Amino acid sequence: MIGSCAPPFGGIEVHIKRLADALENSGIKVTIYDIENISESSDRRLKKIARAKLWVLWYFFTIKEDVIHVHTLSWKHRAAMTFISKVRRKKIILTFHSFRDEIENMGFWEKQLVRYVLKNTGLIIAVSEKVQEKLELWGCSKDKIRCINGFLPNTAGNGTLPEYVMEFIAGHEMIASANGSNMNFYRGEDLYGLDMLVELCGRISQKYDVGFIYCISKGYINNLDYYEHIKDVIREKGIDDRFLFVHENLEFEAILKKSDFFIRPTNTDGYALSVAEAVYNGVPSIASDVSRRPIGSILFKTRDSEDLYQKTVELIDNIEEHGKRLNNLLKEENGELILEVYKDILGKEG
Repeated sequence: MIGSCAPPFGGIEVHIKRLADALENSGIKVTIYDIENISESSDRRLKKIARAKLWVLWYFFTIKEDVIHVHTLSWKHRAAMTFISKVRRKKIILTFHSFRDEIENMGFWEKQLVRYVLKNTGLIIAVSEKVQEKLELWGCSKDKIRCINGFLPNTAGNGTLPEYVMEFIAGHEMIASANGSNMNFYRGEDLYGLDMLVELCGRISQKYDVGFIYCISKGYINNLDYYEHIKDVIREKGIDDRFLFVHENLEFEAILKKSDFFIRPTNTDGYALSVAEAVYNGVPSIASDVSRRPIGSILFKTRDSEDLYQKTVELIDNIEEHGKRLNNLLKEENGELILEVYKDILGKEG
């Protein structure tokens, strides 16, 4: 597999780690090549790549694996692995965890990379119908695409939380959790909706005792000015004791299991593994309607602060009923679907 392995505990990194576990449990040996050299994991299957260009050349001549499964978001890496698979006659799977690129904004050579990848790759896993539609719009054959969302349940323990987090949780009647992989903007607005969460915390605090926990690994804070601005707003609203940033590399599931509800106010998204994780664990979840969400999610209008507030109030007032409703839902299992993709591409039966 080409990609990073948790920690850090971003959605893709967690997916890769859990998929590696599922594949090994089914008898498939796995090596994870961290071609972007960002993983902090000590996983025995992980190979950290310090010099990607030299490694790609070396891998071209020495590849031993039967299948290359690419998770990286880089078109250059996707193209390089597609080329290696074609020349060395290996099977290749590309998973598109999101698709925010706009082809009209690309340069000539990047467009050529995109066309090369979509024409020559083996199978593609799209994590949502929206991603699949965009792949088809860009010219990818529908026959190559399997639409399987990226959520895989955790089969290992989720660890313990730091003492300061436990103290924060104990200090409030209810806990709302949220997370983000970066501090990017999308079309001029906060991609992960952190600004909306701070505004919501300020309003909700006038009526309820809810502590907000926002998880983002320190290394993913790629906009320090915006981060400091958000902290200033928190201080101005007087909610320092109600809004907690957690920067440690933690399995987010550990936070979810201590949460009364989860919020995902993104303005663009794939399937959002954290929403699926929350629903799977019976934690009521409010999410923007920007993409298809797991069954059981409570949707609000994207970037509509008033609608988010009203949906949150309704959830808090009826929290027990929402929890019972989730407990009656069928659990989402995607591991077998992905294993079927491996069987298809390797030409195995059943």
